[in-house]
This record gives sequence, C-alpha cells and structure tokens, in this order.
Amino acid sequence: MKKHTITLVLITLFSVCLGAFAQDATATKILNDSKAKFDKLKDFSADFVYSLENPSNPNTNVSKSGKLYYAKGKYTVILEDQEIYCDGKTIWIHIPGDEEVTILDNDSEEGFSIQSIFSLYEQGSKARYDGPQTIEGKPMHKIYIAATDKNLEFNQAKVWINRDTKLLEKAVVTNRRQINTIYQFNNIKMDQNLPATTFVFDTSKFAGDVYDEREG
Repeated sequence: MKKHTITLVLITLFSVCLGAFAQDATATKILNDSKAKFDKLKDFSADFVYSLENPSNPNTNVSKSGKLYYAKGKYTVILEDQEIYCDGKTIWIHIPGDEEVTILDNDSEEGFSIQSIFSLYEQGSKARYDGPQTIEGKPMHKIYIAATDKNLEFNQAKVWINRDTKLLEKAVVTNRRQINTIYQFNNIKMDQNLPATTFVFDTSKFAGDVYDEREG
C-alpha cells in the first residue's frame, strides 16, 4: 500500500454514491441524501481515527489518529508520523521523523475520486437499513452493506450517517479475510473557506531532504 492510500480512503468515505441500493428504499434515500449534502460542501475538516483489526492476529492491529482537510479535490492529512498534502495536481508526503519530503504527481489512475470508495459497493452488493443508533450522544442512521459478488475485495460494510448533518461519521469495512478497517470522524466543520495554502507543503521553508519524483 502506498503511503497516501489511507488518505484517499479517508476522504472518499465522506461521499456516498448513488447506485444499486434499490433492495432497501430507506437505505437508498439516506445514502442519496448524504451524497447530495456532501456535493454541496465547499470544504470541510475533521478529526479522525483509523484502525485495522485482525481477529486472527491481534498483534498486527493498528490505530492512528489525525486531522483531515478537504476542498473539492484537494486534501491534507496530518498524522503523528507523516503529513500528506495534495493541491489536486501535486502530492507532498512529509515524514517529520526522517526530516524528508517526497513530491509526487497526483495520479488519477491510482483510484482517487470523491466517489471511489462507495462505488466499490454499487455493483454486486445490497444495502439494508439497520435503524437509528446513538454514538457518543449523536443520532445516527446505521446501514449494512453486503457483497453479493465474490470477486469483490470487501465482504461487508457497516456505515453510520449522522441524522442531523447527513454526513458519514463511522465506517467498518470487513474484507474476505475478516480483517476490519474502521474509520471514525469527529469534530466535523463545514464550509470554512480554507485557504489554498492548506493543501500545499512549502519546500522553500523546509530544511530537510526533498525527493522530487514527479515526471518531467
């Protein structure tokens, strides 16, 4: 997995695609409403926790927390051990512990698209509304998504969408090996008019090593 793959998944989880969820009209409406709300956002920021849980080998479990910023194709993720910036054209991966930054072209073929994560579930799957739930005092809709196509990497997913904001705040994706990937978002702030500098790493002020791997 490339260092910024987690970043792309974190961002795209916020967007819920219109798709083949007709098996459950309630789930379809919630997902569609969430997609429409997300599409209207100019930008947002959120705290997040990313966890990887392997029931068969708990020693490999991983948990990371950080801060996410997004504005229409641009994003920045701040983690303890790395910072990732993307202005839509260029990606900067800063590793503070090694005092280095790598510069890459933003390759659309790597799968980044605001709809990409839930487009995995559009075909060969079905959704079910599991009812209202409360998480940390916040009212949520819980939706269960099951893969019916055995060629898909994921086996099932559970997502929680805030009933007030209509934004996704938690997702648990289980793959065919029963490994759970968990994403939880908190302190979501919308339409803050984030400046363009939020999504750029200024190498002119960086004293460490810079590795420019862009083509051309």
